[in-house]
Amino acid sequence: MEPVRDKGYFVWIICLFLGIGILLPFNAIITPVYYWLAIFPDFKFMLWGPLIFNYCNITTMLFSTKFGDKIPTKAAVILFFAIDLIMLAIIPMIRKVKSIITLDTTPEIIITLVCIGFCGVSTAILFSKVMAITARLPPNYTGAVMMGNGVGGILVTIILLASSDFSNKEQTIAQMELKAAIFFGVGAGLVLVCIIFTAILDKLSFYQHHQQDNEEIKPLMNTFEGEVINKINRIKIFKKIWVQGVSVFLVFAVTLSIFPGLSAGILPETGGIFDSNPVPSFLYPTIMSGTFQLFDFIGRSLPGVTTFVPAQFIWIPVFIRFVFIAVFMMLFVPLGNPLIYNDWIALISMALMSLTNGYFGTLPMIYGPSNRKLKDFERPIAGSIMGFCLQLGIITGVHLGLLYSYILTGKI
Repeated sequence: MEPVRDKGYFVWIICLFLGIGILLPFNAIITPVYYWLAIFPDFKFMLWGPLIFNYCNITTMLFSTKFGDKIPTKAAVILFFAIDLIMLAIIPMIRKVKSIITLDTTPEIIITLVCIGFCGVSTAILFSKVMAITARLPPNYTGAVMMGNGVGGILVTIILLASSDFSNKEQTIAQMELKAAIFFGVGAGLVLVCIIFTAILDKLSFYQHHQQDNEEIKPLMNTFEGEVINKINRIKIFKKIWVQGVSVFLVFAVTLSIFPGLSAGILPETGGIFDSNPVPSFLYPTIMSGTFQLFDFIGRSLPGVTTFVPAQFIWIPVFIRFVFIAVFMMLFVPLGNPLIYNDWIALISMALMSLTNGYFGTLPMIYGPSNRKLKDFERPIAGSIMGFCLQLGIITGVHLGLLYSYILTGKI
């Protein structure tokens, strides 16, 4: 029988878009730094926004391990993408409502953070459900989702830059609000595309073919070598992959302690590249964020080319990355007159930090589930453990960012 082909790589493209859509709300929140600084000048939004998102995300992940299977995969993906779409539409509308009903800043912040919390919940469910979809397909389709995660960050930055007015260096709040509405509106449109793609996915012959293949072996998936999957000792599995688990935890803990919170406080150099070029200084935080997104994507793509650091030595570069904390602190303090006050050093440091985040964050995720000490039926559980370590690293990093802020500024 002739194998069923993915005509036009359409299923692969759908998986790519689903990967973009999963992290699009988070990328949309952390990218327009200048907008949040302008509308919430007395509130550390770039610390609390990611904190709320990730706290809701990891809490939902814990609940979904027990109750996630009760919701059908396709229905869950469409439902939670719809929630993301609604939240992205509401966030820029809050400013308009505030001007109509004279809403105070505090309720505005709370409503915005609640929307971000819902996005965190959606992302947790979407990540697990989309992985369930691609688990029924060849491995490169899971790779398409992971690639989409990286592409999404770059795409969001491009959308923001495209909606910005480079000729206007001193924008009013009203102008920023309009651009934010365009920015979040385009993001909501991309999420809508993800909903449409999810709705038609199971109509495609390539997906149907692999769905049928998995239905045939489904009765065998619950047991292996006489052991019941649900009763596997996860602690024993973690002991086999603890180096990779701790490594991915530390990579993301270091990164999220710096970005976006601490890095958002870095000031452009007076007389630096942003004073001598037509790029307005208010876009400096966005360019820093875009640098992170670009080099993080490059770093995540590199393991497909080379894995020059063996699994047993992955911890060495992971610990070396702690130097970035000291570098970014020197770019931040003393406030208004930092120890390192140079645009090029800031941009290069951001590029190296994000490149190593992408590369050394991806390698443990590859090495963990493929560890030779694992039995075949333990590998999916090992993958889940690695995902939890990654998310735990993110939430820990965000909390460390709050601690750094308190140490360096005396307030959170």
